[in-house]
Amino acid sequence: MDHDFSLRAHLKSRFGELLRQLSYSIPLWHDGNSPADPGSVLDERQIKILRLLGMNRTPWEIAVRLFMSVQSVEFAMKVISRKLRVPVARLGDFGAGYNRTATEPLD
Repeated sequence: MDHDFSLRAHLKSRFGELLRQLSYSIPLWHDGNSPADPGSVLDERQIKILRLLGMNRTPWEIAVRLFMSVQSVEFAMKVISRKLRVPVARLGDFGAGYNRTATEPLD
């Protein structure tokens, strides 16, 4: 009986880990039906940070450009990552794609 419980716990743990890994490889879904649109999920400052990340700017460069602290930029990156369900390390790639489709100029 204990063996069944430990096997079940192991499978549940492994299944949860696989789901987390899979969620990073699936296209950016925020409601399960449509792709995440940064314009509908992020505020104006977060979009600017995302676009600057897409231009390969460092958090320090973004902080100087937007008159923010580096810590505020890093925190905003975590919030953006959570909202878009994209790992922080991939925000630059996503921002680059958003820059290609954005119509408004970056101030």
